[in-house]
Amino acid sequence: MKLKVVVVDLEISPRAKRWALRLGIPAAILIGGGAVAYAGGLVTWTDGQTLKAADLNGNFSALQAQIPTPSAFSVKLTGTSPLVVTSGAAIVFTGVNFDLLTEYDTTTGAFVAKNAGTYMFTCSLYWRGNTGGTDPGSSWVNETQLAVNGTGVISTFAPTALNDDVSVPLTTVLSLKANDSVTCTATQSDSNTPGSLDIQMHSSDFSGVRIN
Repeated sequence: MKLKVVVVDLEISPRAKRWALRLGIPAAILIGGGAVAYAGGLVTWTDGQTLKAADLNGNFSALQAQIPTPSAFSVKLTGTSPLVVTSGAAIVFTGVNFDLLTEYDTTTGAFVAKNAGTYMFTCSLYWRGNTGGTDPGSSWVNETQLAVNGTGVISTFAPTALNDDVSVPLTTVLSLKANDSVTCTATQSDSNTPGSLDIQMHSSDFSGVRIN
């Protein structure tokens, strides 16, 4: 009876071991019964071949590089006074809670996607009571809109009467190409003379996350 002995070098880094578990590779890798292959030009092994830590760690590093960095951001209005904006203009949120890939521009108010994908966005604008109308019975329609590359794609609105505050939140999912920009805009229509568009600082924010 003959025994075939295969020497296996399993000096694998802790990081590589963690990825092995995530990818479903067992702690004891089977040697024999076919080659163990990794796609994308990575190192492959054949029956009886010594498994070297350097090769395995290199494969895990290559796989790690293929996993995109998560894309997500959250910004808010900052300051103590209401933000007076022009109807249809992009809201510029200057308070950055976080921005994982540095995709939000605090000078233009635009989120510019570095990678194509499916994104979920939420923009919530809190309007201060409009005091510029001349008729106590006047009503306004305050609208929160998301625009892609400067063109409005989806919006939501809420009517409000003179001096009434109103929150207008919008959440939606958008399919973006790399370098597409997304902005949150505010518009207002009225039954009489409109006042200024005053957006409250403390309850207005804009956020997004790539979900696919």
